[in-house]
This record gives sequence, C-alpha cells and structure tokens, in this order.
Amino acid sequence: VNDDFEEMQRVIRECDADVVALIEVHEQTKHRLESLREAYPDSLWIPDWRGAGIAVMTRLPRCSMRRVEVGFDWMPAIELVFPGEAEKP
Repeated sequence: VNDDFEEMQRVIRECDADVVALIEVHEQTKHRLESLREAYPDSLWIPDWRGAGIAVMTRLPRCSMRRVEVGFDWMPAIELVFPGEAEKP
C-alpha cells in the first residue's frame, strides 16, 4: 500500500489525466487525497482495509460510475460509462 500521499498527489496532478484509477485504496487514502476533488469532481471510492479497495476519479462531465461484482465480494470493480457509450451496441 502506497502511503506517500504527497507524492501520489504530485504524480496525479502532473499526469493531468481525465480519468484516474487507484488500487489498494483504504479509508485514509480517500481522506488524504481530498485535495484532488477540485481537479476531479466526480469519483467513486470503495476503500477496503485489506488492500483490495479501488477508486476512480474523473473530470469528465456526465460519466456514470457504479460498483460491480465480478467475483469475490471482497474484490470489487468499478464500471465507468462515458457519455454516448451507452447508446452503442
């Protein structure tokens, strides 16, 4: 688990990505990266104390995010649908 939150914030800001996905997210991660909320206003956080937590942050408007189960209940996934993608076959 990476707990160098200052470095994580620096790298995320430097990458300037539209979508950021994080793994091994725990509750502290969410609180310590709160300063990124302005740059990434939409997010879904599924923290887990065992290191199986995940998160997605995006600056793209109108994205739909939801938790999906793809196997074990302790290993979640996040489905991210971009605008216009839902209409495609």
